[in-house]
Amino acid sequence: MKKILDWLENILVAMIVACIILGSIFVSIELAKTFEEIYETYQIKQKQLIQRQVLEQRTVFKQNAILTKQKIQNILKTELEKVQEEIKVLEEKLKIKSIKQKPSYQELKDVTVRIIGKKPEQLLMWTGTGIVIKITDDYTYILTNKHVAQKNALLYIVEKEKEYKAKVIKHAEKEDLALIRIYGKITNKKVIKGIADKIEPQNKVYSVGMYLSKKYIYTEGTMAGLNKDNQFIMNLPSAFGCSGSGVFNKDGELVGLIFGIYAYNYLAADTAKAICVNIDEIKIFLEGII
Repeated sequence: MKKILDWLENILVAMIVACIILGSIFVSIELAKTFEEIYETYQIKQKQLIQRQVLEQRTVFKQNAILTKQKIQNILKTELEKVQEEIKVLEEKLKIKSIKQKPSYQELKDVTVRIIGKKPEQLLMWTGTGIVIKITDDYTYILTNKHVAQKNALLYIVEKEKEYKAKVIKHAEKEDLALIRIYGKITNKKVIKGIADKIEPQNKVYSVGMYLSKKYIYTEGTMAGLNKDNQFIMNLPSAFGCSGSGVFNKDGELVGLIFGIYAYNYLAADTAKAICVNIDEIKIFLEGII
């Protein structure tokens, strides 16, 4: 009987152990399934997270791209407006330049004056022209010819019936050049723009002078060349009273000073050509003054 009981006990223990083992196996299987489900869920969540991050990054990138595009468009628009404005300015300058191919009558008249010379003891009086080359607080300096601004003569600048007494400051030794000055300023008169570096034959030239000693006249022509004395010959109408008139290029710069016309004799004067002191001699004469 005891043997039977021991046997039954052993069987019971074996069954309990088997149940425990089977239970462990079942739990392990369930745990494995649970872990697998958790891992799958993790993977799904991770994939979803990655997809969401990618979507967010794409959204941000798209927004930045839109902003960048807008910024670029704004910058390009601003630069385009600047370029268009610069083009307008250039067009206006070109338009003005194309219109202004030569100095106007008024521009040249503004730098030109009428000079009257007198020698009362000889009952002599003459008229010539001069150009304003310098204005200071006290004086106005005028360039003209020696034969217009003669020494020991009474000299006056006449403008709109007002007389300004003038004084000879300097005579050139060789060339027909003289520098005179008046005290104060002449109403509405200005200084010449400057003296040109050079002039070539066929270049356009312009002048304003006292026609027959009475009225301002405007003439234009071309540089013809040089004579044997290195003086400029201009294809430029002139007349008595125009001695001392400035001759200017298209930019309004001085290129010569009229002192005579060609004539084989008094009756054969060629008033279509003016003889001028050349710019090199003028520069030498005015050195240290302007």
